[in-house]
Amino acid sequence: MRFIPKIDDTCIACIFTPYALSISHWIPHKNKTLLSDYVRIPLSNGELEHMTLCNPTAIQQHLRYFIDRNNAQHALTLYALNGPSVDEAIQSVSTRGAESCHLYHHNDCPIEYACALHPAILAQYQLLAIRLRIHLSMITTPFIAMLKLYQSVYGSAFRHTQLSQDLRSHRHCIEDTFADDLILRMVQVNQNVTIDLAKEQFFLLSSLGLFYLRR
Repeated sequence: MRFIPKIDDTCIACIFTPYALSISHWIPHKNKTLLSDYVRIPLSNGELEHMTLCNPTAIQQHLRYFIDRNNAQHALTLYALNGPSVDEAIQSVSTRGAESCHLYHHNDCPIEYACALHPAILAQYQLLAIRLRIHLSMITTPFIAMLKLYQSVYGSAFRHTQLSQDLRSHRHCIEDTFADDLILRMVQVNQNVTIDLAKEQFFLLSSLGLFYLRR
């Protein structure tokens, strides 16, 4: 008989950048999502170079400490990678070998977001999850995570035409399409978590988007 690991409804969201790693623990909670715990760890000793895990042991230790602290061994884990080795483009022509998603039409031309990561680098992050014995369900980018958050904010009222207007008016910086008080409206922060919402906006929006992607 094959053993099926236990997975609960909580989420560990990890945002990897060349200068910082953010780790957050999210729990479904009534009308708001509970941010149970959050940490942003500066990476200043070459732990990540061009998104390559140059010191996987240090990264693994940070993640293991956070997971154990929150007793989150059975949470779904999602990664978002943001750095120079992640090829991203918003374009009208599909790129061979890249993952893509439709954004909107402009002048009858489909506009899509495409991203690609070298398989060897991708394998490093998969191996990291194996060593941690966590339930890694997705490796994506902050843009995809925030796109899911954008769709979740609008719900059934989501329209690609509105997305087009918002993205084009903000030069396709999806982070800037969200209201400044969005996190306050959608998230309940654990009273034990001290966080500057303005300074952590990029990481929080990305992480909350990963939480919605877990479904």
